[in-house]
Amino acid sequence: LFRSDLPPEMFKLLQLDGLLQYITASCPQVSLDYKSSIKKLVLSGLKTEVLSVKTWVLEKRMQMNKMAVELDRHIVDFLRAVDSEVVSDRLFFSHRIHAIYVIKEGAVVLTASSETSLSESMQRIKENLASKVLTVEDQEVLRKSEWKTLNTELLSVYNTSKEITLLITLNKPDSLIIAGFIEPVKQVSLTLEEFLRNHDHKTIVDTVKVKCCAAARFIKEHKSDDWKKFAKVGEVVVKFHPRRPRIKLSGERIYVKPASDAFKRMVTSLFIDELKVSKPGAKKYFQEQGSLLLSMMLRDHRCVVLLQDDDMLEDTDDDDDDGEG
Repeated sequence: LFRSDLPPEMFKLLQLDGLLQYITASCPQVSLDYKSSIKKLVLSGLKTEVLSVKTWVLEKRMQMNKMAVELDRHIVDFLRAVDSEVVSDRLFFSHRIHAIYVIKEGAVVLTASSETSLSESMQRIKENLASKVLTVEDQEVLRKSEWKTLNTELLSVYNTSKEITLLITLNKPDSLIIAGFIEPVKQVSLTLEEFLRNHDHKTIVDTVKVKCCAAARFIKEHKSDDWKKFAKVGEVVVKFHPRRPRIKLSGERIYVKPASDAFKRMVTSLFIDELKVSKPGAKKYFQEQGSLLLSMMLRDHRCVVLLQDDDMLEDTDDDDDDGEG
């Protein structure tokens, strides 16, 4: 009688390498029993034949090729948490790759019956597993019943009692980790990103920078139909700085983000030019007589002209005026 500790995935690998065929052909009097509950291989029968099978098993295990694979730590955590035999079957055995993996001292170690299988198993594990880290700006979102319901639904859709394809875990209070097989990870990440975006009610402030104050004035006065739809009460507060080329937006993230994107599109759509006049008296003349010219430019060309002081060009943050709506 021979007993030996043997992980289930290693027993499966030995089967793929021809263990049962060897016993049938060379040692027909040997009875093989694998006790999965205690992870032991039991051989019984003629002493010489049992010794022959034992030698075959030991030699096969000694000849195995091994390699530690460097993977993202969240993928390692996933592989540690799931049934390695099930994952090895999906990644390797079903593709005729004779390999398994184990977690040793925080690292993934691949074991294969040949160099080819070792190389292919490493490629399969890197191409088919992934992780995604999602930042949670508003931690209150994860305390909502909607989050608990969604989390339960996603895990039930992508996982079964027999196979786990992904895990969703909270890493500290400000990030979600999705790890597992690449396609489920992609799909669940998109769903969770949308959920976090739609349920994030944290107030934020965003500043859209403009090239010059004339452009900011043009947007404020002549593009108001495009931006006032964002400036609804309780959604986004829009403030144009009186002497700086910037527009400040504040409100809940879900509203501020699309408003900021819209303002940036307005900014990039404008054509801006600058004319420097150094002749004596030009500035005074423009201040006293320029209103007629400005009205004509606006009427005929939809163009805002602004006499800009030097301090209006400096985009500094140490101003004491938040701006005006």
